[in-house]
Amino acid sequence: MSDAELVCMPNNEDWLWRPVVRGALRAESLLDPNIDLAFIADINDALSVQDENEYRMMKAADNG
Repeated sequence: MSDAELVCMPNNEDWLWRPVVRGALRAESLLDPNIDLAFIADINDALSVQDENEYRMMKAADNG
């Protein structure tokens, strides 16, 4: 892992905006009362799994 110092949005809102930035939701969806925080959490979990699997595949390719 890197020693890079990562930044966050004010009030750690990057977690909320991550699905929007990654294209999983439209920004307007954050204003939709039918989309709750549990759904956004599920999307973030799926994105984290995807990121981790891509990292592991890249690492395995570098070591192979």
